[in-house]
Amino acid sequence: MSPDLPDQTQNVNILRLQVVQADYGDCLVLQYGAEGAAKYILVDGGPDGVYANHLRATLEVIASQKGQLDLVVLTHVDEDHVVGLVDMLSEMAQARNRGEAAVIEVGGLWYNTFRPIESGAFGKAGVVEAFSSYLSSAFAGGAMHSAAYSITQGEDLWKAAHILKIPLNANFTDRVVAPENAPQPVDLDGLKLWVIGPAQANLRRYKRDWDKWFEKHKNDPFSPAAAREADKVDQSVSNLSSIMFLAEVPGRRMLLTGDGRGGDVMDGLRQAGLCDAEGRLHVDVLKVPHHGSARNNSREFYEKITAGKYVIPAGEHGKDGNPDLKTLVWIVESARKRGEQIEMLVTNPNDNTSELQQRYPAEAYGYSLSSLAPGQHSVVI
Repeated sequence: MSPDLPDQTQNVNILRLQVVQADYGDCLVLQYGAEGAAKYILVDGGPDGVYANHLRATLEVIASQKGQLDLVVLTHVDEDHVVGLVDMLSEMAQARNRGEAAVIEVGGLWYNTFRPIESGAFGKAGVVEAFSSYLSSAFAGGAMHSAAYSITQGEDLWKAAHILKIPLNANFTDRVVAPENAPQPVDLDGLKLWVIGPAQANLRRYKRDWDKWFEKHKNDPFSPAAAREADKVDQSVSNLSSIMFLAEVPGRRMLLTGDGRGGDVMDGLRQAGLCDAEGRLHVDVLKVPHHGSARNNSREFYEKITAGKYVIPAGEHGKDGNPDLKTLVWIVESARKRGEQIEMLVTNPNDNTSELQQRYPAEAYGYSLSSLAPGQHSVVI
């Protein structure tokens, strides 16, 4: 692993993942193409503060090497994934208004916007307006619920992309990112992206549950009951809508899973024909689903979907308890069972990583565990 962007000296195909310090969220830069002429995809932007403190510096290095973001992917509308992207595109729009150059150019955006789009795939526009009103009301304050904030941040991202004329979901029919709407794989100058989620069924559930919430609470969207139910819908449905994909160049594969559920990841891989007859797949790098939470994943997932390197963007100072100890144990025990030496990168260690190292010594179980140093912007694997 290297804390800096790699030297670009050899004319060979590359596929690397740059993991940006995103506190308790996700922020990843996929590097691909040829040495000396790398291309870049930004996946998620982390929560508040990540763009200013870490992502902007990372993008400045890319721009200094004459690079641009050929694609930006927002996996789903949660504040720990979207806010940094809103900050980035908003700054770009402001620079354009002043006649100044943006920090970096963006070629396209994948994002299943909450606002209704041409196909009518998502819910009523009133959901967006209700939450926007909520955030500007006296009811918000410290009681502001995450669903309201996340959805309105998603709306801000849509507006900034529209101002900047960044193409939205250009590779997909109906402008909705889903396996059923994508060529399999999407080919970006030799990089193959196999979109494995979200399934259309999950997007329909996303629409149905939010429409149901809006019809029930459109006259009282600020009430405590409305807030509780909005958070419940957000927690149960939003992660199901995560954009998930496998990136591939000859001889190298990476699996990026957003906050998806292990079962949905396996279903998407099987439907894309990427697993063997027993439903197994080995990749070079696995971005562990949902920050290493064990709630929507299982031992079976980590036994069937395996990797040489595991990336776990996780809570700053153990804020949210991720990664769970169960997840870490499942990964380590699976690797030991198949006799493979693995690497784990946990961006911010917590009590669970310490307990893993005490109960499952690295020397005995054949793994290494590293994290970003204080103040370090990113690491490349």
